[in-house]
Amino acid sequence: MYTLMSLVLASTDHALIARSLHERVQQAPGFLFNIPVIVDFSSVSVTGGYNFNLLFKLIRQQSLLPVAVRGLPEHLQERLQAAGVPVVEMTTPRSGMSIERSMSEGKGKLIAEPGVTLGRPGETLLIDRPLRSGERCYAQQSDLIVIGDSLPDTELIADGHIHIYGALRGKVAAGFQGDKTARIYCRTLAAQMVSIAGVGSTTLTPPRRAAGTLQIYLKNDVLIGDGV
Repeated sequence: MYTLMSLVLASTDHALIARSLHERVQQAPGFLFNIPVIVDFSSVSVTGGYNFNLLFKLIRQQSLLPVAVRGLPEHLQERLQAAGVPVVEMTTPRSGMSIERSMSEGKGKLIAEPGVTLGRPGETLLIDRPLRSGERCYAQQSDLIVIGDSLPDTELIADGHIHIYGALRGKVAAGFQGDKTARIYCRTLAAQMVSIAGVGSTTLTPPRRAAGTLQIYLKNDVLIGDGV
């Protein structure tokens, strides 16, 4: 099951879009890989001569999958539908079910559609249950706490620290907005991928002598796993 994300354009400049997408994807390698996106034109003005094919190519080059568009004038919707591009209607995300991540000031944003668990910006996100495969959680400008295990194929993202009172088996990214002091804590480490402030690893293993709670942190831009 996929969580669809909207790529909300704040500019139609292809070079600016490509640069902004690259910056965002590099902050959490692997987390946005092959994610389907709806390209949202509602905040920009697009003319009939706009090169949509080049835009979709640039998005795919960043390992995102454009699957539909929205926010276009009716005559452009018809043009894209005739070319086989799906058009979806504008929707207003329900409270507590939207996720916004600034790609760069004034350069657009990614918004996840309903299906992502998150707290309010600045408030700790507490999940008081184990996480099932395929679930995604994001703590905006705050810490994420999970009471229980995170199964394979879960994705946990926080701008601050991440605390998992159980086994970590999915993907996890702390310091998502670039905080190199962020840390990840867990009881058992068997993660598919670990990332702090954009520095990622798929091979991080706990130290042999570590017992009890484990911590993962950055030291000289290298991920370190150690006991608390």
